[in-house]
Formats: sequence, C-alpha cells, structure tokens
Amino acid sequence: MLSDHERETLREIQRQLVVDDPDLERSFRALEKPTPTRTPPPQGRWAYTAGIAVAAVLAVVLLLAGSLGGALAFAVIAGSVSLARHLDHAARQRKRGD
Repeated sequence: MLSDHERETLREIQRQLVVDDPDLERSFRALEKPTPTRTPPPQGRWAYTAGIAVAAVLAVVLLLAGSLGGALAFAVIAGSVSLARHLDHAARQRKRGD
C-alpha cells in the first residue's frame, strides 16, 4: 500500500500529466470503458470433448487392465463432463435468448 505522501505525489503526477497531455488522459479513459460482451470462441467445446475422450480412453484401459473400480470412476468422470457440457450449452442458449 502507498503511504499518504506517496498517494499525494501520485495524484500530483496525474494532475500534471492531464495538464501536459490531455490526449493521453482521453486514451486512458477510453481503455476504462467497458466493452460489450462477446460470445466466447468455441474452444470451450473442444475442452469438454477432450476431457470426455481422455476419461473414456482411461476407463477402457483400466477395464482392460482389470480395474473395474477405476474404469467405473473414469466412466463417471466422462459422464459428468458430458453433463457439464450440456448444461453449459443450455445456459449459453438461454443467455442469447434474453
């Protein structure tokens, strides 16, 4: 945290910058304005798909290795990620509809 003296020095520097170069201040103010939200790129879908694929492959490998419990655990993980993808997609659809 800044001390009172440092804060006052900073304010004085800011005031001087505004006086010396008003365009600089305007450019900083423009950066502070919130931008409209955009739909995120479809990379999230790939993350879900990759998670499902990895969990499914591990479930099969563990099943072939004779670990029924491990295979079941990864099958549950794959199902959970699939459900999360579905819920995320439904939430995005509702958001676009509003």
